[in-house]
Amino acid sequence: SDQAVENLGLFVRPDGSPEKQFEVMREKITTWSGQIKNGVIPTRSVWMSYTHQLWSGLRYGLGACSASMTALSKGLGSSDYYLLSNLGVVRSITREWRYLPASFGGMELFDLTTEVTAATLNSFLQHFGTNTLIGTTLQAALEYLQLELGVEDCPLSYDFNTWGHLATDTWVKALWEKVDLLDITLLLEYEGIPKPREHDCSIMSEMVKLGFKGKELKRINRARIAQEALFISDIATARGTNLEIYLEDWWEDSFERDMGEHRSVLQFSREDPTDEDWKTWKKALRHIASGPNLYLNQPLGKWIAPSTRKWRQFYHPETNTGELHYDDKIL
Repeated sequence: SDQAVENLGLFVRPDGSPEKQFEVMREKITTWSGQIKNGVIPTRSVWMSYTHQLWSGLRYGLGACSASMTALSKGLGSSDYYLLSNLGVVRSITREWRYLPASFGGMELFDLTTEVTAATLNSFLQHFGTNTLIGTTLQAALEYLQLELGVEDCPLSYDFNTWGHLATDTWVKALWEKVDLLDITLLLEYEGIPKPREHDCSIMSEMVKLGFKGKELKRINRARIAQEALFISDIATARGTNLEIYLEDWWEDSFERDMGEHRSVLQFSREDPTDEDWKTWKKALRHIASGPNLYLNQPLGKWIAPSTRKWRQFYHPETNTGELHYDDKIL
């Protein structure tokens, strides 16, 4: 069910939609406007009530809001327009002037987008990096977003317009959109995932560099997640000169799946790519490798960090023997 349920004074839906909460906020503004209109108090007192009564209540819970910038811009609808006359402001004033600070000649009304951004940033900075349940949850959410996008560093430092459509709608994604579009710089102690090899890079960063975007980029990303791969080294041979030919198709149909449940030390979400996704994936791989043996255009260098791939086959030149590493045994 998508029914909004009230929890601690906030209305939330399973899909995260804030519409019911916005509806409640609009009703509060309408009720306040009616009470002010029916009362006889000076304009100065109306402004005091607007600041310390109306918006003190409206701000409650804004830090938990996961609405997009588009949803926030429409959140209060025309409610602000109808309360202007109660504040002694002519209604014909343009929207921009309503929210400009008084020092710039504006009316300094509270803007929902600004208020939500301030509240979410405050919540994030207050809890991120702390050894608490919320702090751990935020760390896990960022790490999940990083793997979903397929990037090496903190996902909040990447361009939202380029990468945002690859991410599931969440509170962290909403925060990322606000930080990026409002050009806010966050300096976080966030440990990225180091490149395992010289000349290595994340698959998705390379795809963006090659010009893939929109639906094509999304198809490639679904296939990449299904392959449990972050870096090019995750889909390349141990020598680093070729891509693994069998990884043009789903790894679960290969010998690797017979040896274990996962092929990465990282915890990827479950994806079930369509035939069109795999077709686009194969096309993308041909942009970084060529020939029937998929020789890399830029071969990988020596190992400089631990691999994120679970290697299953090992050769020992000293004894001229090999090992097969299964999840539950070694042969």
